[in-house]
Amino acid sequence: MKLGRNDPCHCGSGKKFKRCCMNSVAKQHAQVFDDVEAMLAINPKLSLVELNAALQHKVQDRNNQPHHD
Repeated sequence: MKLGRNDPCHCGSGKKFKRCCMNSVAKQHAQVFDDVEAMLAINPKLSLVELNAALQHKVQDRNNQPHHD
């Protein structure tokens, strides 16, 4: 289920999603797009399978980093 802007935030703060974590999610999406652009700039002949594998690895690394909160 997709979280709407006016839904309560999933972090449990009691705030609306748009006033709480929405900006951080948008920033994470932008970072993924930047990662894709960087990978393709280095190796423009990557196949979709190779690109997907590299992105999964990056996402796992990012998810294993300690959270700043």
